[in-house]
Amino acid sequence: MIRALFALGLLPALLIPAGAASAADTPAVPAPAQTCASSPDFGSAHVVPLNKDEGAWVAIDTSSPCLASAASGGAPYAVFVLPQSDAALIVSIISNPNGQNLIAPHVVIFDGQGAVSCELISSAFQFHGSSLYCGIRARSNERYVVVFPDTTSIGQSVPMISDSVYAYGMAAGTAYFTIHGGNESRSTLVYSTVGTIRVAARPIPKPE
Repeated sequence: MIRALFALGLLPALLIPAGAASAADTPAVPAPAQTCASSPDFGSAHVVPLNKDEGAWVAIDTSSPCLASAASGGAPYAVFVLPQSDAALIVSIISNPNGQNLIAPHVVIFDGQGAVSCELISSAFQFHGSSLYCGIRARSNERYVVVFPDTTSIGQSVPMISDSVYAYGMAAGTAYFTIHGGNESRSTLVYSTVGTIRVAARPIPKPE
């Protein structure tokens, strides 16, 4: 089941995609040449702290364990365990670039018994800066978050535009002027099997 998502209020991104993704000029990092497990190893899950913005960070690359699935075929992955909480949780999943490489995440959420609870496809993620972000409300029985690259996106490039603004003062006789300006830079990210995934969780405040 693919769950409906809700948007969280975030600051506008300074980096924005300049256009649709296209095939990269340079090849993406290939999927790992290793035997892929048929199910995630929950025993190696990275613990997500409760109510800490930094969450849990995991670098995914070709040395990461490999997971075989209908969605990925075979791809490196990371598994996270959510904190216990009496309150419902807002779970943030962020994919950060490693150089020019960026993972377009595919996420599967499991309950405490290891059964699939829901699935988030890569198009559920939105750019915030140069990172991809998605936020969901986790049910009380949901325990594990498994993240792996969307292999259908590997090799596609995303042009990015970065804007910066500045202001400085200048005196001329008795007058004072404020000079405003800005710069624009361009870069390109490539969807790959290499990147950093961050998962954070915080309780939803109960109404007073």
